[in-house]
Amino acid sequence: YVVDDIFIETDDTYIYEYIEDIRNGEINVKLYEDEYPLYKLCNVESIMKHALAKKVWLKSGGNIIIEETKALICIDVNTGKSIKGKDKDQTFLRINKEAAVEALSQLEIRGLSGIIIIDFINMSDKEFYNDLIITIKDIIKKEAIYDVFLGAKLEKGQHYIRIYYMPQGLIPGAIISSISIIFDT
Repeated sequence: YVVDDIFIETDDTYIYEYIEDIRNGEINVKLYEDEYPLYKLCNVESIMKHALAKKVWLKSGGNIIIEETKALICIDVNTGKSIKGKDKDQTFLRINKEAAVEALSQLEIRGLSGIIIIDFINMSDKEFYNDLIITIKDIIKKEAIYDVFLGAKLEKGQHYIRIYYMPQGLIPGAIISSISIIFDT
């Protein structure tokens, strides 16, 4: 990513003065001096609450539940309020794709890696599974935090996909994270 301009607004005079001293004209900095708190103006509490919530709602009405344990991270995808339309598989694919984007975003926001299990909504058409794999592969390739997408495959009769990827900046072979995608049967 290329950043053309950096703008920082802070209500902390120490941070303001420090950035003013080191900025070399590359960073625009402004001291916020209004009586209304800056964190309330920027809705920081609500954003943090949403970003770290166990249940994250999707625009489609579905949701993901994120459970973090010492051994692994589980993400469960649910239809929630979004059973609409005549073609349930199309609805499930749409929710699964939206959940994939949100789940990987949540992993990045929360700084999570390691063994990750995502339980997507089951779909009857194998092509929908392949479409979902492509979506996940594209997300991993686009994200700045991942260097390598190592592969994913759905074999006939299997109800899971394991995706391997390597977080950015690691020595190849040092740490490989995996995402296991489970489809209900």
